[in-house]
Amino acid sequence: MPGTAVSQRKGPAVLRTPWARLKRSVPMQHRASKRLALIAATSAVILISSQAHAMRAITAHEGRLWLGNERFHAYGYNYGPQAWRWLCGCVPPARGGPVPSFRYFDHPTSRGLRSISKDLARARRHGANTIRIHIELGHVMRTPTRPRVRTLRALAALLRVADRSRVFLDITGNLVWRRERAPSWYDGLSDRARWAVQARFWRFVAGVAAPFPRVLAYELTSEPVIIQGGDWYHGFLGGHWFVPNIARKVAPSEANSAARSWIHLLMRSIRSVDRRRLIGLGMLPWVGDWPFGPGNVASLLDVLFVHSYPADGQVQKEIAAVREFAASGKPVVLGETYPYAGSLKTHERFLVESAPYVSGHL
Repeated sequence: MPGTAVSQRKGPAVLRTPWARLKRSVPMQHRASKRLALIAATSAVILISSQAHAMRAITAHEGRLWLGNERFHAYGYNYGPQAWRWLCGCVPPARGGPVPSFRYFDHPTSRGLRSISKDLARARRHGANTIRIHIELGHVMRTPTRPRVRTLRALAALLRVADRSRVFLDITGNLVWRRERAPSWYDGLSDRARWAVQARFWRFVAGVAAPFPRVLAYELTSEPVIIQGGDWYHGFLGGHWFVPNIARKVAPSEANSAARSWIHLLMRSIRSVDRRRLIGLGMLPWVGDWPFGPGNVASLLDVLFVHSYPADGQVQKEIAAVREFAASGKPVVLGETYPYAGSLKTHERFLVESAPYVSGHL
C-alpha cells in the first residue's frame, strides 16, 4: 500500500553515532572487552532490524493510517501527567506524580523499566495499541552537539519493552516542559542555534528508534507557537510549560515561512537515519492563517496530532476544526483530548461526531 512513509533502510547503520560515541569514551586498556560487548550489542540490533523489516511500518495514505493493507486506528493513552495516566488503570488517580517517562529518563533503572513494562501491558489489556511517550531535550542532549549515551540506551530498552507489549509508541520529543531542568546552555542560544540542537536531538532519537518495529511516529514537539520577543516557554499548567516558542527573532510577517523552515530542518534530520516512519506534530486546534495551522504546515507532515479539549457549548466549533485539519488530506489523530473544560456528555458528543474525520484517539 503506498503511503507517505518512504522506503525502508537497513537498520544497524543508524546506530553508528551513539555507538561510536560510546567507543570513544572507553579507555584504551578496556577496549578489548568493550569491543566484545559492542559486537554483541550490534548483533542484537541486526536481529531487531530483521524483525522490523518483517513487520511493516505504519503508513499514511488517502487521509488514513494503514498497517500493511489494513486500516489502522491508533487507540491508547498519553503516558503523561496523572490527569491522563489514571485512565488506563495504571495507578489510582489520587496518587499523583510526575510524567512517568520523565522519571525514567531522568534516572534510567531496571526498576523503572519494569514499572513502564507493567503499565504498557496493562494498557494493552485495556485495548490500547498506541501509547504517547514524552522525552525532554535535556534528556538526550548533553551539549549542543553531543548526546547522553545512557539516555539512548534507555530509549532502546523502552522500545524493546514496547515490542514485547505489542504497543506502538508515539514518540513526542524536543520538549522543555520543566524549564528549570533545561540545559544551562540552551536558553542562551539564538533561534537558529536552538533549531540546530533540536535537529540533532531528533537525529539521535530516530537513529536509535529506527530498527525497532513498534514506532508509530516521531512527534516533532507539542503545541509550538512563534511569538516575536516572547519568552521561550508558555502555557504553564500543573508545574509544566506546555507551549514552546520556536522563534523569538522572527517578525509576524515571516512567521509562516519560519514554521515551515523549522519543520523542514527537523524532518531532514530524521530522514537521514529513518526513512520509513511517520513524522507529525502536536498541534493546537487553531485553524486559519497562523504559523502552525493546517493551511500552512499540514502538507509538510505525514500525520497531524490535534489537541482538543471541548468546552460546554463549543462542541461544533471543535468538530469544525477537526474537519478542517482532515480536509488537508493527512491523517488526523486526536493526540490529546479529555473532558478538562467540559462535561463528560460534551466530550462524548465530541468523540462521536468527530469520529469520521480521525484516525486515532490518544
